[in-house]
Amino acid sequence: MASGVSVVIPTRNRARYLPLAIESVLAQKPTPLELIVVDDGSTDDTEAVVARCGDRIVYQKICNGGRPAVPRNVGIALARGELVAFQDSDDEWAPGKLERQLPFMVDESVVLSYGNARFMNSNGERSSETVIDETQARRGDVFADLLQTNFISTLTVVARRDALLEAGGFNEAPELRGVEDYELWLRLSRAGTVEYVPGTLGYYRRHDGNISVPSYRDVLLQLQSVYISIRRQNLSSKERAAVTARLAEIERQIAPRFGRAKRLLRRVRARAYESLSR
Repeated sequence: MASGVSVVIPTRNRARYLPLAIESVLAQKPTPLELIVVDDGSTDDTEAVVARCGDRIVYQKICNGGRPAVPRNVGIALARGELVAFQDSDDEWAPGKLERQLPFMVDESVVLSYGNARFMNSNGERSSETVIDETQARRGDVFADLLQTNFISTLTVVARRDALLEAGGFNEAPELRGVEDYELWLRLSRAGTVEYVPGTLGYYRRHDGNISVPSYRDVLLQLQSVYISIRRQNLSSKERAAVTARLAEIERQIAPRFGRAKRLLRRVRARAYESLSR
């Protein structure tokens, strides 16, 4: 395996924003070993846009998987670097991101480092609003804290490729669409330490093409699926107790939103178990 950083950008019909995302990666110092663009069945001119960006890009087109986990896993499998960083095709990295972040990965016990990002609109106008709450950011053994809230922003993550592969990559279960990154960070956090890099490492673009914001009830169902999946891991007794408690808390919040339809709640939970066991 080559040393350096492989950057994975999954994309689908983002030809408008993709050049800016690519440019923000290729402008980094040190220069990434490779930039892997995994095209998840685009029907616009994404391929032509990538071709115009030069031969520093590995381009792979796949049939539409419909879930972000699918192209990200393809990218991880293609990556040659010891480290893998993630970017989305409508977002941008901040200048100097890798230069600031890579020193945190020198310690081989660190499996993942992350930082904060700021929001911007469809025209690229940046706000002071941050993606995560700085007061919630944690470092070290973060599993217990991460169970309470996801403070890891995917477009800022640099992770060890070996750790990603050993963890099995992103879970492609349909129930985890939109939270597959959170589920993976929970699993990775058990494999080593996590480092937090202060400051802004990227810019998250809000626009009409973002994945739809789920309802509060749907968010709870997504979290239920996350904790069901995590409880299937080989956990310590302390970790299992923490996950079980978190799952019970979420399910207490779900129940009133199904009214008296307890059988429906049981069916939803059974479908999640069935899907996540595949």
